[in-house]
Amino acid sequence: MMWPSTGCPKAFTLIECLVALGVLALSVVLISPIMETSQTLSTKLAQYGDQELEVALIQLEYELSGLDFAEVQGNTVIFYDETGRKAEFKVVNQTFIKRLNSGYHPLLTKVKKMVVEKQESSILLTFTFLDGRVRCGKIQLPST
Repeated sequence: MMWPSTGCPKAFTLIECLVALGVLALSVVLISPIMETSQTLSTKLAQYGDQELEVALIQLEYELSGLDFAEVQGNTVIFYDETGRKAEFKVVNQTFIKRLNSGYHPLLTKVKKMVVEKQESSILLTFTFLDGRVRCGKIQLPST
């Protein structure tokens, strides 16, 4: 069955437009607190990541006590202990670790890559994390 043509083109009524605007306004009102919360959480997570790096660097400083610097090979820093055992610090499986003998000690997680740069009396470690953040840490070498 066909409806008779009234000669008027089909269009939205004023009520339909007001309802659509109301739904849009309601969705904006509901989404804005979510956006603010996500920005706050993002900031807090970045701060947590920075704190995690600080703790890892403090742990690294502790791990280096009693070790003597040997060399930098690529992105691995090599030290030796008093008995001549080799200790390597490098990234393995997205974790910055200390490897001594056959064991390892994780120091920092979610690391995409680490770049090591030997400077005059220090070593600069540049970490790139899985979330894209780039942070640096410096190891001060004892003067010989």
